[in-house]
Amino acid sequence: MISAATTHSLRLVILFVWVGTSSSWLMGQGISTTQFFLYGKQHFTKTGYLKHAAKYAANEALDKADLSGKVFVVTGANSGIGHEMAKFLFRQKGRVYMVCRDSSRAENARADVLSGWSAGQGEESAAAEKRLVTVIADCSLRSDILKVAETIGRMEPGGVDALVCNAGALLEKRAVTQEGHETTFACHLLYGAYGLAKVMEPSLRACAAHGGAPRCIFVTSGGMYNTKWPKWEIGSSSSAADGGNTPKC
Repeated sequence: MISAATTHSLRLVILFVWVGTSSSWLMGQGISTTQFFLYGKQHFTKTGYLKHAAKYAANEALDKADLSGKVFVVTGANSGIGHEMAKFLFRQKGRVYMVCRDSSRAENARADVLSGWSAGQGEESAAAEKRLVTVIADCSLRSDILKVAETIGRMEPGGVDALVCNAGALLEKRAVTQEGHETTFACHLLYGAYGLAKVMEPSLRACAAHGGAPRCIFVTSGGMYNTKWPKWEIGSSSSAADGGNTPKC
């Protein structure tokens, strides 16, 4: 059942769509936003998860997975989905690199993951702590992702089994990084996804050379479908007005 607060929010969305709107594009965007809002409230809130989880079959394969000896890199691992992935991978005995932008939040997140470790798992505390490493880097910066690749490549000559590109940045106002690129574009696509996967390729290939089956996973959101992508020059900050700053990896 939809609450009164939700109904009121929906009315505001509908009002935005219809009142004073003559543009068919704006109307279409408003309808898409309304649909996404309703679907999200039903399926992606805590209530929605509990509703669907009750129908899931017990997944013993995940619970019993042994990731000993495998190496994982998770960006945006200090909160949300990235943090939960880091928890799971660590719990299943994988070696996890938590790539985070802020050192303080990274250490707090690492402590939280370690707090779930149990001596009953047949592993010494010191050994467990060595499996969880924080790497401080801003995934919207080319200079930082190069450091990530260099650091992990040096520490893991045998390669990386999985790279999870999860870091994101969604700001209320348009902002540009110190390297001259729009922040969300740089973090979600240019460097946080494509660029990082590219510079981490040697580590992924090293894993394959040692008999592994490496993979690169991209975490995204349906929310991006709610708005039209601007002109490439604006979205990527590569226009003449920005000094012709063409993105590169």
